[in-house]
Amino acid sequence: MNKFFLGLVLFLGYTHLPAQSIKMGEISETEWAMTEVPYESGAPAVILASSGDSRFFGGMLETSYFYRLKILTEAGKEYADVRIRFYRGSSGTENISGIKAQLYNAVDGQYVETKIGKEHIHMVDLGEGYSEARISFPDAQVGSILEYSYKKGDKNLTFLDGWSFQRSIPTIFSKYQINMVPQF
Repeated sequence: MNKFFLGLVLFLGYTHLPAQSIKMGEISETEWAMTEVPYESGAPAVILASSGDSRFFGGMLETSYFYRLKILTEAGKEYADVRIRFYRGSSGTENISGIKAQLYNAVDGQYVETKIGKEHIHMVDLGEGYSEARISFPDAQVGSILEYSYKKGDKNLTFLDGWSFQRSIPTIFSKYQINMVPQF
């Protein structure tokens, strides 16, 4: 019983540690060393960390998103093209801003950071009020770590977007928080 309790405390301590310090560019040795997901062998890529932080700001809901993922196989390179769909509508119901993206590759034993410039970030009109922000990581390869963040403003305060803690590829760490105002 004591070994179980000690194991649980260590596990929870480890899983809560990244929650306090998820920052762009701070990649752990564990993340660099990962070549497969133990509980899902054969996964083409893995989401190492995802977070969402929502707050009410100036009559809208603003959510800051952050994602870090690693390409594990050749098939995983498809995740190096990111698409963020949103509903702009005729009055700018939703908008995406502040997109930042970077790519990390191991080169001769060193970790090399490549900032993704505006030439690889595009807004595309899908029609019927929908748009998509597209981010391309052109030098992604097996072993690459991709990071991106952005903000989404939403004037529609009637419905909140959902948060998926697991996705089509395995997710190691995911968190979402919202700061509510009393009248809501």
